[in-house]
Amino acid sequence: MPEQQQQYFIDQAITRHYRVQLTLAGDPETTMTGYLKRGPKNTVLVTMPHDAVTSVAHLNQIQFISRLDY
Repeated sequence: MPEQQQQYFIDQAITRHYRVQLTLAGDPETTMTGYLKRGPKNTVLVTMPHDAVTSVAHLNQIQFISRLDY
């Protein structure tokens, strides 16, 4: 995914509070699901409202973003 397109999707997911699934590079089975927030230094935080766990993904790790809340 081109960097500009990825940044646009991330901005839309944060602004519109979309639930998304991130597929990370390196292992096609590595995914994160939740709501995005900006993190420090080129990262995004992936959270779920009912979970106490927050995951961190670096922007260069993200291979694909898909919206889940249609």
